[in-house]
Amino acid sequence: MQQDRRKSPRRKLRYPARIDLGGDNPRWDCTLQDISEGGAKLQLIGPDVLPQEFNLLLAMGPKTSRRCKLVWRSEDYIGVQFLGAAIFDGSVHRSGASVSLDC
Repeated sequence: MQQDRRKSPRRKLRYPARIDLGGDNPRWDCTLQDISEGGAKLQLIGPDVLPQEFNLLLAMGPKTSRRCKLVWRSEDYIGVQFLGAAIFDGSVHRSGASVSLDC
């Protein structure tokens, strides 16, 4: 049996989001499957190749994004580690996990 190495508990959910590769690249729809203070599991049907880092855009009221590092990938899922704090409309927010997905 594989040991769970997560540093913080994950919260299961199904939440729409987008992967932003930057520049003129298209944004890719995805679904947050679970989330923790340090990262998330995303379901996506999209690019076979992703860069090591990208922005995850959350589909909620004010524009919210998280800088992510790709940690693992399977056929339809990826695991990401959050880098830095959440960004709300250009301002940094550093509180803990909450209903607003600010982890």
